[in-house]
Amino acid sequence: MVKLTRSDGEEVAMANYNTSKYRGVYYNSPSERWIVQMERLNHYPCFTSERDAAIYAEYHYRSLYDDCPNFPNLSDAELSSEYEKVLKQRDTEQAMIRSHSKQGLKKMKNTASQYVGVGKKDGNRWGARIQYHGKQIHIASFSISKYNDAELLAAKAYDKKALELFGENARLNFP
Repeated sequence: MVKLTRSDGEEVAMANYNTSKYRGVYYNSPSERWIVQMERLNHYPCFTSERDAAIYAEYHYRSLYDDCPNFPNLSDAELSSEYEKVLKQRDTEQAMIRSHSKQGLKKMKNTASQYVGVGKKDGNRWGARIQYHGKQIHIASFSISKYNDAELLAAKAYDKKALELFGENARLNFP
């Protein structure tokens, strides 16, 4: 049994999949997310915040069942406003998750680099690329010479761009 602290500070014992204090909201331990599960929804959206999941559930309870189990004191206008905020936040989180999950994957062919995001472009150049919001971004190319290590320069260029795009969550070659 795992101990979990809810968003309101209450500590509860959790199994792998347990309910929250809100109707239709469940905590999934493996994914560490709050999931909205309702009979008439054919998908199960997940959220990082228990309250966000509860707002999503409340909105759908009101539209599908004409019921107000989680936030009966919220007017329909207030709930709609909160729901729109939750959807925007969720879309942003999902975009970052998709983008970050692909960040640092070696996609260049014939890469023999030991560094993330670096690949050999041809016989005498190393290139750095990064994936961001589903798009491949070319960062730089460096020619091999006896005066510099092109692979190392490409790795440093990758790190600089990764920090710019992903901040403290970036996967870096040189921490």
